[in-house]
Amino acid sequence: MALHAGESSDVEDYFVNLSSKLVKEAANDPQTVPTIPENPENIQKATGHGGQGDPNSGVFLQIKKPDKPPLRHQLMRYNSPIVIQSIRQLAIGAGQGDGESFIICFKNTNSWRQQKDVDVVFDSTLEDTSEDDDPEVAQLKIKMVRKAQITPLEMNLEESINRAEDILEEFKFMEKRERRMRLTADSTNARVRFFSYLSVFILLGVTLVQVMYLKSYFRKKKLM
Repeated sequence: MALHAGESSDVEDYFVNLSSKLVKEAANDPQTVPTIPENPENIQKATGHGGQGDPNSGVFLQIKKPDKPPLRHQLMRYNSPIVIQSIRQLAIGAGQGDGESFIICFKNTNSWRQQKDVDVVFDSTLEDTSEDDDPEVAQLKIKMVRKAQITPLEMNLEESINRAEDILEEFKFMEKRERRMRLTADSTNARVRFFSYLSVFILLGVTLVQVMYLKSYFRKKKLM
């Protein structure tokens, strides 16, 4: 959800807790869209801003897969949560497959001249689809449960191993995401450095042209 920049800590804490609550409800029951409660009276007064201003934040939420058309492109409204369930199913419904790589962007379209900053509260949960994606794993688990000689201790051990593998996969995913973010940061820093060098070069060029023009002008006027 989008918030006006500089909101009080009480308002920010309320919407952060609300975002976490909605995400948990959506994760516990993926088939049901969670109900968004009405903001309390004190929050409405704190975020009223005198009843003035456009409720549209000027920030667009965009969800897409790499090199694919956007799955969702939506304008965010101030203090109005947006709940999106199962991005994976959204991609399947759009005919883009069920790959795990998604890009979530927040684009501020407000003019830089207005210096209008917008705070965004964002929360997410990951869905474990290992059984759906790998039928062999699900079949192996069924066979393992059907074996009469397996003791509860062995089953708990096997379950712990499976959970440990899931955690390792999660760590690998976070490592890939961190590497991708680092590459993005390095690319951004390189562009800023290039722009700085270009600005200095242009400034020196303009200064040189001005000095040469003034010298020529003073020579023509026989002032030097």
